[in-house]
Amino acid sequence: METRYRLPRKVSLGFGVTIFVRTTTEAHLKSIMHTDNSLDGGWDDSSNTIWIDEACAPKKRKQVFFHELIHAINDVAALGADIHL
Repeated sequence: METRYRLPRKVSLGFGVTIFVRTTTEAHLKSIMHTDNSLDGGWDDSSNTIWIDEACAPKKRKQVFFHELIHAINDVAALGADIHL
């Protein structure tokens, strides 16, 4: 039996930075990320939101979440005070 993994709704990175986590359809994800390529997820720095395709299997969602969280952390570290709070 596969272990269920519930995605967090938000992640606090400290220093007043909160990353939101949302699931959506692949079509909506493509429009947010401005691409026609197939995507499992994406990091939108304009809204501080990690978007994950709701069609992903639970294990894949977990992988995508951590992958996109790394992008978010890298952006926050690089942008410093410029991040949208």
